[in-house]
Amino acid sequence: MIDNDAKLSKPVELAVYAVLCMYADNTTKDAYPSVATIAKKSRCSEPVARRALISLENAGYIDIKKRFGKSGNQLSNQYYLLDPDYQIE
Repeated sequence: MIDNDAKLSKPVELAVYAVLCMYADNTTKDAYPSVATIAKKSRCSEPVARRALISLENAGYIDIKKRFGKSGNQLSNQYYLLDPDYQIE
């Protein structure tokens, strides 16, 4: 979990992060929940969940990778939980 939440400004960001932690693999730290699932579990709307995900990514808590199926349709994103000081280039 987040020990120092100084980079986050809204409680929903912590709720979204907690949902990602709930779905994340303990070894790889990646998770694949849909935005709809994240919103439902965080008890917020999908647009609010999307904004929280962007805030978490900008703060350096997660990395978001878009995933696509063989036909080019977008699947759920892949979320990586990061160490707060870790930056992906």
